[in-house]
Parts: sequence; C-alpha cells; structure tokens
Amino acid sequence: MKILIGAVASVLILLLSFQNCQKPPHPDEINQPSNIVGAQKIDLNQEVVESVNLIYQDTKVVTKASNNYTVLYNKTLQVDLNTGIILESSDIDSSTANYCLTEDLKSELVSILKSSQVCKTGSQPSGQVCGQAMTLPYAQLITSREQFDLGSASDTCGSNAIDLCDSQPDLLKGYIQNLKSNYQQLTCPN
Repeated sequence: MKILIGAVASVLILLLSFQNCQKPPHPDEINQPSNIVGAQKIDLNQEVVESVNLIYQDTKVVTKASNNYTVLYNKTLQVDLNTGIILESSDIDSSTANYCLTEDLKSELVSILKSSQVCKTGSQPSGQVCGQAMTLPYAQLITSREQFDLGSASDTCGSNAIDLCDSQPDLLKGYIQNLKSNYQQLTCPN
C-alpha cells in the first residue's frame, strides 16, 4: 500500500512540475503581430504556382501470416496546374495512378490560390515554453521560386507556421475534401 501511495505521489509531483508557470498575456498582447518575430505575407497572385501536393492519411488492410492489420499511411495527390494531371502516390508502395481535373475543377483551384496570400510567421518571442512537436502540412504549394508547406509549424506554439491567410485555408481544405472523395472518377481523355 505504501508503494502504491508513493507511486501515485511521484506521478502527481512529476505532472505538476511540468505545468506552464508563465504568466498569462495582457489582453492587449493577444494576437498582436509584434509578438511574433519575422511575420510576412506572400501574395500568390504575384507567384507562378506550378503544382499543389495534397497530402492526407488513408488506411489499408494488410494480411501477414493469416492476420489482418490496418495500416495508416500517407497518400499524395500531386496536381500539375499547367496540365490538370493528378498523380496519385503513397508511402506504402511504389505504385502510381494518373487522373485529370476537369476544366471547372482546375479553374476553381487556380481561383482559390490566386485570391490567396500565404502567411508565414516567424519564431515566438523568447521566454515562451513550446513543445517540440512539428505540425505536418496538409498541402504543399510549389511555385517557380519556393515551396510552401501549408498547415505546418515547427512547434506547439505555432513558430514558423505557414498557411493561407484569413479564411482561405477553409476554402482550400473544402476543395481538397471534395477532390479526395471524387478524384478516382476523373479519368484522363485519350
């Protein structure tokens, strides 16, 4: 019984020692751009966007030694904005497949991107405690000059975060969701 009480007390002490003791920000300091070092906006209307890689997770059932396992893997839909060709690939095998956007779907994606800006935040001010967990992107924009990993950040505080500005991420994510559901019906003309 003493061992159980000691173990519980040790766990509580350990948990309490990792609490963030930083004083809360003053209301005037919340969401002020001056709190972030090196924030910038890039207007995609001024960029030549060549392709968009849409990245999402999917599952697959794999049978090994008469046992079925559900495997979570990353799938990428690489959309060439010049041709409208979608190249489907995954990190579970080396197979690929080609599909083609309709002119309407291609125009809609180009319209979303051309009306957007990419917001890149810098690092958080020193003295702030942040967890070391990277946020992976939901899409990658490849322009003639740069690659933008949309939705990514280098820590839990959002340092070095990159995404579309304002409500544009919701628009692009909605487009991605629709495309994920329907891209396999988008056959290429012969």
